[in-house]
Amino acid sequence: MIRPACAVLLFSSIIVIAACGGGASSPPASIATNPGATSTTPPPPPNTNAAGCTGATASTYTSTTTLSAPALTVPGGLVIQTIANVGQARELVALPNGDLLVGTLGSSVYIVPNAEASGAPGTPQVFATINEQVPSGEPSTGINNAEGVAFSAATCTIFVSSEYHVWSTPYKDGDLTAENLQPIAT
Repeated sequence: MIRPACAVLLFSSIIVIAACGGGASSPPASIATNPGATSTTPPPPPNTNAAGCTGATASTYTSTTTLSAPALTVPGGLVIQTIANVGQARELVALPNGDLLVGTLGSSVYIVPNAEASGAPGTPQVFATINEQVPSGEPSTGINNAEGVAFSAATCTIFVSSEYHVWSTPYKDGDLTAENLQPIAT
């Protein structure tokens, strides 16, 4: 079960999550577009995708990580917990089974098994590596940043953005590596 997070903080390449208790939150049912007018946004349909990304299957992993307590102070009612040490962490996305994807300033996207479930999280490991070809006429920095990550529950797809491309790979609960990472946009 995913715990509702009030804030996500990244400090010194250590992923730290500050969370508060309470029930699951839901987005507002209507959004004000101008005074006196509202548009109702229907809730997304329940995930009935046969690909197997409902969150029912936990990842198989071994926890060998020893984590230190973060040297931060938070207001009462909040808790800080170190989840993993991932160098140059940039963006996070939680998967339905409690695993966490971490985009980085390097060419790799990491996965932290069991990051949002009860029990010890697994050791971070490389989920995907971006080997980007720079389009002709574009300046090359020589760096393949895999910093943007997103997940579509409707299609069980993980998206990774780099400097010149958007990549996608299918996902099912328990996947610890990308099986078919393909560029889909430039």
